[in-house]
Amino acid sequence: MEAAPATLEELKLLVRDVHTGTSSVTLGPRAFQTLARLVDEPQLAAVSTITDLAKRLGVNASTLTRLSKRLGYGGFNDMQGVFRRHVAGSENNYYIRQVDRLMSMDGGGDETLTVFLRVVGNESGNLAKL
Repeated sequence: MEAAPATLEELKLLVRDVHTGTSSVTLGPRAFQTLARLVDEPQLAAVSTITDLAKRLGVNASTLTRLSKRLGYGGFNDMQGVFRRHVAGSENNYYIRQVDRLMSMDGGGDETLTVFLRVVGNESGNLAKL
């Protein structure tokens, strides 16, 4: 592999190619399973620490580090960046969904500041409850 996958879509293609044997990257069954699960759950991969993620996946943290390096990344943090960028730019982003919901409640008008302030107010209230 020349360069590490830069997007979640590239990682998905890599999973497909490894599975079909058409990739120059070879992974053992456990590493392949781990990668497939990460690709299926990008939110989990984006926000978890390496230790927490390893526990949830039933592997050692070193497995995630080795997998990252095998795919061409400098380490786990570099691979995790792919998932973070995907989630941050995703339509599934929590804050984007909230603004969309509030915009639709306001009849789709362009009262962006009002909607933004309502989201901020709601989140402040949620934080105060903690």
